[in-house]
Amino acid sequence: MSKNFLKLGIVFAVIILAGAIGFNHFMGAQADYTKEDIEQIVKEYIEENPNIIVDSFERYRNQQQLVYQQQQREKVLAHKDKLLASETSPAIGSDADDAIVIVEFFDYNCGYCKRAIDAVNTIIKEEKDVRFVFKEFPILSPSSKTAAEYALASREQGKYIEYHTLLMKHQGNKDEKTLLDLAKKAGLDVEKLKKDAQAPKIQEELDNNRALAQSIDVRGTPAFIVGNQISPGYIPLEQMKQLIEIARQKS
Repeated sequence: MSKNFLKLGIVFAVIILAGAIGFNHFMGAQADYTKEDIEQIVKEYIEENPNIIVDSFERYRNQQQLVYQQQQREKVLAHKDKLLASETSPAIGSDADDAIVIVEFFDYNCGYCKRAIDAVNTIIKEEKDVRFVFKEFPILSPSSKTAAEYALASREQGKYIEYHTLLMKHQGNKDEKTLLDLAKKAGLDVEKLKKDAQAPKIQEELDNNRALAQSIDVRGTPAFIVGNQISPGYIPLEQMKQLIEIARQKS
């Protein structure tokens, strides 16, 4: 246990003790106690009520988590246009104005992103009022960035979701040969793909995604946004459906 954590625990203990015996009485009588007296009282109280400190910390942690989630929701609302824009980011699914939009930040070398791909494709296939917006967020390795560049370039040939799925399902290294072999499997013209991947707009998209992630406090992959709620980490299919249903009810 760190010294700062221990000090914080003592502060909590004193506050709890003051509440237990009556704050005004405690403050009014504190002049009658020496430092050693107070330390002994706190020590005895903690020994008699060992869970009180843990419970207090847990309540504090939960309160801070609620505050953090509210701050994230406010950030999502403030950047909603950039999150939902499909002009620059690949988007699959319903084009209706009232569609339920799911935004995913991901990296092709992220194991949990790979686990989520089947759920993502199932939602796209089955939920006709849902639109997925894909935010390429290559943060794990140089090959992540190259894969993201090629994936974004595949949009020029109308093969994004096919190539995206192959990249996610591929296990192992993603050197250029592997990326191009997967591109051929997806039915892409690899020479055109390599050329399109060098377009300035590709790098601009990646830079914008990185800045957007920072603005809304997305720190890792995957991160899903359904409605105004950020859900970090892997989400199984049933939980994703539950989030969609909640968004439907709110809309």
